[in-house]
Amino acid sequence: MSRIRIAIIGAALLGMGACTSSQRSIYSVEQSAEEAYGTGQYQLAAREYAEVVQRRPGKTSTRIKLAETYLALGEPAKAREHLEIAYTIWPKDDRVINNLVRAMIESGDAPAATKLLQAHADRYGAVKDYIRLGKAYTAAGDFDRAERSLIMAAQLDRGQSDGPQIALAEMYQQAGDTDRALQRWRMALYANPYNQRASEAIRSAGHIPGPTFAIPPTELRADAG
Repeated sequence: MSRIRIAIIGAALLGMGACTSSQRSIYSVEQSAEEAYGTGQYQLAAREYAEVVQRRPGKTSTRIKLAETYLALGEPAKAREHLEIAYTIWPKDDRVINNLVRAMIESGDAPAATKLLQAHADRYGAVKDYIRLGKAYTAAGDFDRAERSLIMAAQLDRGQSDGPQIALAEMYQQAGDTDRALQRWRMALYANPYNQRASEAIRSAGHIPGPTFAIPPTELRADAG
């Protein structure tokens, strides 16, 4: 092999090495994205996260961060695209679900959000799933469906915790049913005597929160029976 050909090949190999070494590592790009996001440089963060996702499409955690950056930039349609992919991989992840619902609502597709949450609750049937569904219906002003969803949550919970009771109280309050709202605040106080939201709501209604004012949740009594 002639010296000229050897020189050409050597130069080509050196050039390839230089190109390879000039590309930042995935770790470096993601670190840059994290720093940009933390300082509110969302455009830069989006570019960096997008590069990571392009180079490593299977990095679901980074895809979620990219979607959250798009939400921060006021671009819910782009966020939704990535979150729908993430949801197919991590369907039970609360962060994915909450952000996907937000992206749907902010992009003007609230019906898709409630449809997703209804299907999710029907499939997995956890207390938190029905609470999330009930809150979505409450936000949409559909109080009948909200009540059904939140009562289902309370029944599944069997009156053991204050979460479903608080959600019911807030829903009734928003619907203008102050009597039933107060009743559920009292039940929330029974389930958790230290719940400040329940205590404040009871005081706002002109009553004194305490053990004697708290009442057992309906679902607790039903379970006992």
